[in-house]
Amino acid sequence: MKHLNDYVEDVERQIEYTFDNVDLLFQAFTRRSYSQEKGGENNEILEFIGDRVLDFYVTKILIDRYGYIKDDSDVEEFAVE
Repeated sequence: MKHLNDYVEDVERQIEYTFDNVDLLFQAFTRRSYSQEKGGENNEILEFIGDRVLDFYVTKILIDRYGYIKDDSDVEEFAVE
């Protein structure tokens, strides 16, 4: 049976990318429940960071495509009386 480290080269060859830090690769695929049971780091912090990066780029693409929202503070439709 292969050990996880034995699969790294296969993965790198398939995706045509060589990882500088293989530990981050393992962390990215480790769920919290597994790390609580077996120890080690899990992917939650990487997931959080990835979500923020995606949020940023989606926002950037929307702004680039549709422009900035004008500040219409005198719009009566949303005025609070």
